[in-house]
Amino acid sequence: MKELAVALIGALVVGGTLVGLRKPRPWAIGVAATFFGAFLLGAMVRASQAPVAPVTAAAPVPHPPPVVGTKLFRGTISGVTLAGAVKHGAQTTGEGTIENRSPVTWNARGDGSVSIGYAWTDEHGALKLEGRALLPMDVSPGKKLRVPLVLETPKDPGTYTLLLDLLVEQVAWFRDYHNDPSRLTVVVQ
Repeated sequence: MKELAVALIGALVVGGTLVGLRKPRPWAIGVAATFFGAFLLGAMVRASQAPVAPVTAAAPVPHPPPVVGTKLFRGTISGVTLAGAVKHGAQTTGEGTIENRSPVTWNARGDGSVSIGYAWTDEHGALKLEGRALLPMDVSPGKKLRVPLVLETPKDPGTYTLLLDLLVEQVAWFRDYHNDPSRLTVVVQ
């Protein structure tokens, strides 16, 4: 930038001296313009030969949502049942019905996948255990699907609330967008 200012001032001084204050001389204006043009050409050549910093890729976003906005977060879990007695510190099985009320397909695997999240809370509302149950397949808009559930159980016997909700991994829970999670009171033996 400093070189440009010096060249511009030099061109004006040379042009002003040759042109004079009273009577412009066309040949003098041409000399000043040539001087200034030569400087610009030299500056462009120098700029093209300057070392260029290597371009580095931005860090990838770990799990981008498949849809921008809140339309993805429309769905329900209902009709949850657990098979038999629920033993403490083990796994229990069951099933529930999910419904995709969004305008897009929920992916069962990969970035932006939808999962069933679950949490066990005690009678005081304290979180005791949480986990995930994967969807068995992609779920198209408007579809209902009965899904199997395999859930870890709390390590201590007692009465718990089992909360089940849909989520987009690394993004948000559906309950954060005004969807009601499914709740069951379960006696863990």
